[in-house]
Amino acid sequence: MYKVFINDKEIRFLNNSDNDPGEGIRIDVERSAPEIVTHVQTAGNNVDRIFYSYSADPLSVFKKFVYYFPLIRAAGGVVRYKDSDGPVLMIHRGGKWDLPKGKIDPGESEKEAAVREVEEECGITGLQIIKKLTDTYHLYQFRGVMVMKITNWFLMTSCYDDALQPQLEEGITEVKWIHEKDIYFFLPAAYASIADLLTRHVLKQRNV
Repeated sequence: MYKVFINDKEIRFLNNSDNDPGEGIRIDVERSAPEIVTHVQTAGNNVDRIFYSYSADPLSVFKKFVYYFPLIRAAGGVVRYKDSDGPVLMIHRGGKWDLPKGKIDPGESEKEAAVREVEEECGITGLQIIKKLTDTYHLYQFRGVMVMKITNWFLMTSCYDDALQPQLEEGITEVKWIHEKDIYFFLPAAYASIADLLTRHVLKQRNV
């Protein structure tokens, strides 16, 4: 399954052989990317969060959709305390719970950007990258233009024990370690793409 998020809504690009998601609104794969975005933003009602299409080659349809828009490359970290099963580092920004991330600077690698952004946004050091997790795709308005942000996510660990320092100039008001058993309570107040990432790669629920 391939996904693109638009605010709290998601578009799923499915294979013809995939099971019906059982919820949501089906969209015509032959529509142009702007038509799909308009449909997602205006169709249904407040409870319709999932939109989906079927095709014989969902990867091609997904790529065609993604690369229609100007791209912004970003990187971030799912940081766990001490080991890969420890509490997760989360930030509060813009009234939502989030994970530390930011744009990749020119000449910077994805890994370098991910570490730098986590350090800057959380006031943390001693980060160790364990592995690449996934990429997320998020559409939003930037200076009046709809852009596609592709964020490269890495699993990291840190044994940092000092006080965490939120990057206030970036609108971050709180940084804290969240135990895995408590993450469920934070999901309703997280961005949809972040909730999906945590569900899949921290809580290990794959079929969502």
